[in-house]
This record gives sequence, C-alpha cells and structure tokens, in this order.
Amino acid sequence: MNKILLLLMLLSFDVARAQTNLSNNLFTDQIQSANSIPEHSEDKYVGVYVAEVPKYQGSNEMKTEIVVDVQQEWSNGILIAANSWKPYDTYQIGKHLSSIENLDYGVLLGVGLSRSSFIDDSNGNGNKDWMPFAGGFLKYKLSENIQLDSEVLYYFGQFRGGIYADLNMIKNFPITDHQTLAFSAGTILGNRKFSDTQYGISPSQSIDYGYPEYSPSAGVEDVHLGVNWRWSFNSAWMLNSSIYGSHLTGNVSGTRQVQNENNASLFVGLAYRF
Repeated sequence: MNKILLLLMLLSFDVARAQTNLSNNLFTDQIQSANSIPEHSEDKYVGVYVAEVPKYQGSNEMKTEIVVDVQQEWSNGILIAANSWKPYDTYQIGKHLSSIENLDYGVLLGVGLSRSSFIDDSNGNGNKDWMPFAGGFLKYKLSENIQLDSEVLYYFGQFRGGIYADLNMIKNFPITDHQTLAFSAGTILGNRKFSDTQYGISPSQSIDYGYPEYSPSAGVEDVHLGVNWRWSFNSAWMLNSSIYGSHLTGNVSGTRQVQNENNASLFVGLAYRF
C-alpha cells in the first residue's frame, strides 16, 4: 500500500508541473465509476494501473499487481471491454441499443473468472473456472452529476442458472477544470445458484478440503463504496486513481472460505483516451 501511495504522490507532482497550458473543458461533465472511466460510456481508452487488492474477496491477504482496463466502441454501437481485475465480467462484447437523453442501455456477452479461481489450493480451491454469460447494462442520469449504473448477467456452463446484478449510484464532483472526484455506493445481488457456486461448500468439497458444508442464501452479497480521483493533463492522458471498499453480508460470509468480511483496494495509474 505504501508503494502505491508513494507512486501517486510522484505522479501528482509531475502532473502539476505540466498543468499550466491545459484547455478548460476536459471531461468535467463525465460521470465515472469507482474503478475507472465508466464502462459502456462511448469512451475509447486504455488504462494501466498499479493495484493493491485482496487476494480474493474475503481474504486476509493483499497482493500488488499490474491491471489493465481497455474499452472500445465503434460508430455502430458494438463495444468491447476488458478489465483484468474484475472477477465476474472480465471480458465483454456488446452493443448499445439506445443512447437517448439520460438513458443508455445495451446487451452483453462475455466471460469472467469465478471467485474460486482466485483461491489457492491450500484454501480449498485452485481451479481456473471461466464463467460465460449473457446479460445487459443500463445507465440512467438522474441529474447533471448523479447517475444510476446497473449490470445484470446470466451464467452458462457449469455455473448455469446463476444470476448476478451489480447496482451503483455515482455522484460526480468537478474540482477544477482538469480534475474530477466521484463517489459511488452500490451492492451486488445474486440468486441462490450464483451465491452457492461462489461461496458454497458442497458435501464433496467438504470431504476433499475438510471445510464444513455451507449453503449461502440468495440476496445481497456485498455492499461497496468507492472514491475516484481523475486528473486530466492533456486531451488524451490522465492520471486515474481509486479507493474501493466492500463488505460481505451475512448471506454469504458464513463460509470458511471468507476470512475477512471487509476488504479494501487501491488503484493508481495512467489512462490514454482516444
């Protein structure tokens, strides 16, 4: 964590020296998510970040890694997105169906990693389990700087029948002509099938790994808060940083796979906007 904070301070110093010749209208009207520039927002960008994140959600261990965020959308509405730190919807292809005033929605196909893929063998599961999905996204702008952001996915393959929803409200604050601050609050919902595949311990797993059997319930899996700070220092390059915290609820946190109900993550890096 200290390494990332030091990097953030150094980058901020370098950006401050280059700030004086900027134009006055760089992206201050854009709503942004807790982690990055918003997905499915008709932006085209590549971001590379240093991240201090939990080994997996519910872990006591932290890890430092390089993560990548890529988004591209074409004039016909076809989009692709890749977010290397997101477990459930890592790689996406989709299409905007509407971009009318204050409302934006579309459909998605893709794959994500199951939570178990982040857990070592010593903790009960070391499989790299990919989860194909189909779903959609919807954004609704309540006011100039407040947006509702949602994504609902249905999973196939060995996770068939699992349904996941990520719901967020985002408030954007322009600080200066070149800096924006965004606060987000949200929740993740899962049906019984999804919760069981991610947090449950089956009788066979109990025998294999020595954990007591566990069957989570459907409903709210976590609640989360985020703060994002973005500093644009020309028309393409920006410094992007986020702090993100989550709390696993009693619906899923009773499993032996959860060591800590509360997790925090920190991201800092550069993004290039086309």
